[in-house]
Formats: sequence, structure tokens, C-alpha cells
Amino acid sequence: MNEKENYIHELVRLKSNAIALELTTYCPLNCIYCTREKVDRKNKNLELEDFNIIKEKIKEFENVVICGIGEPMVYPYIYDVISLLDKNVLLITSGTVAINFKELNKAGNLKVIVFSVDEPTEEGMKKIAENYNWNNMISNLVNARKASIPVIVINCTVNKYNYRNIPEMIEFAKRNKVMSINFTLDINEEDMKDVNSEELEHYLSYTNDISLSGKLMITSSTNSLKCTSWDRILPYITLEGKVYPCCIGLKEEFYLGNIFESTFEEIWNGERYNEFKTCDFCYKCKLYKNLKKYEVSNNP
Repeated sequence: MNEKENYIHELVRLKSNAIALELTTYCPLNCIYCTREKVDRKNKNLELEDFNIIKEKIKEFENVVICGIGEPMVYPYIYDVISLLDKNVLLITSGTVAINFKELNKAGNLKVIVFSVDEPTEEGMKKIAENYNWNNMISNLVNARKASIPVIVINCTVNKYNYRNIPEMIEFAKRNKVMSINFTLDINEEDMKDVNSEELEHYLSYTNDISLSGKLMITSSTNSLKCTSWDRILPYITLEGKVYPCCIGLKEEFYLGNIFESTFEEIWNGERYNEFKTCDFCYKCKLYKNLKKYEVSNNP
């Protein structure tokens, strides 16, 4: 077993202290790389009574990541749900919906907010998501700093339209005084098939250029696993209660069990999770294949 394989083998056996929770599959955007329109579960919300059941089932976790194929800020109970979670919360949002940060962090548990921004200009962003509200995103970035959210991050999905703009995105992140920027490769191979691999490699190399970063932390799919938070692979619960081992597990329908029917401990020790722990699924994963530099970080 080589060093990279050993790293993955150790990682999959570590039970996470964080879990991802989907609240909605509604979204005002139509990003060019999004798979939302291809699924039959769009335009649904997690019922509040179901959230309360899940909240009791995930008591063992210290951290909750709010994300999904929908936009969390259009969820009708978003402010209530975050305040009801007696845990550290990481929120992933497009930033295109205006946010009331006083309400959002009234419990003081919002520790990380991640804004999904793929282009450094409004014009460029609207080529990727024509309904993207640029002004709201900029305002939310400013107000997140004013609200003293401990960690503010930008996530950029690198796709065939924007990969040449990686250096400009780094400068955009620095201007907006975020803590870090993550570059995640579009995992849809069909989307990226016409991109010259050498040219892509050249622009991705900017993510490892310390002369560009300054105080900004830069990570990419080549130097960190995007399926991890708080140094563990992040399991995922859909609004139907289905549990998956990671974000790619959801995409590939590697179903582990249902949180409404079992405890997480039962699912963790179940046959399907044990199958995942063999690493066969990870070896086939594009996130793993793209990983060249691998080191555990203390950042979510």
C-alpha cells in the first residue's frame, strides 16, 4: 500500500465529528454544471417536524454543515433551524439571497460561512448562473465581516468556462478579505472533456503559488480532499433522511441507511458503511484521483 492509499484507509475508518444536512432542494439559480435539474427530488423542503427528529438523531455530532443541491437561504425556517442546532454550524450558500446576519447568528453558533462564487466579475458569473444576484453576494460578504463570523470562505467550482480565471479569483478573494478560497474541479467528466489538460494543470498550479496568496489560504482539488470537514470524511443526510458517506456517495447513490429508521451508530456499523470502509469506492472517486498532495489540515 502506498502513502496515498494508506492516508485514505486511515481516513475512512475515522468516525466524523461533523455531519452535512440538506434542508431544501429549491434553488433560484441554474448553474451550468449543476445536476439538480437531472434529479426527481427538486423543489422540496425538509418539514420542521422532520428536522426536529433529525436534530435528536445527530446529538453525537459537534458540527453540522448546512448544504445540499438547493440554496439553504431560501429554506423557510433557515434562521430558526440554525439557532435550534446546539452545535457549531458551517453554512454553504451561493450568497445570492440577502442574509440577515443578526438573525442568522442569533445563537452565536455560526462558525463558518462559505460563499459559492465561480467568477471574479458579475458578467462572468452570469455566464455560469444567469440568475446570480451579484450585488446580494457582495453585500453578504461585507455584512459577514461586519457580523464577525469567525471564518469566511469562498468556494470556486472550476469548470470549462472559468479555469483561466483562477489567478483573478485569488485576487478577488484577497480584496474581499476572506480567510480562504477553495478551488473544486467540476466532477462531471462530460463537462470538462474539451478542456486541454495541460492548460488546466497550468492554471491549477496558481493554487500552490505562495507568492500569490499572502495571508489568504488557498486549497484545491489537487492538494486537499473536498469530501472532508474538520479532518474527517463528511457523511450527508438528505431531507428524506437518506444517509450517504460523502458528497460523491450521494451523487453515485451509495446509500447507507435512513436516519428516520435507524440511529447513526447503527448505520455506521452497518454492512454498507463497512463496505465503504474498504476504500473501493474512494479509489474510483475523481476527487481521490485528482489528489496529488494530501495532508490533513485543521481547517473545516
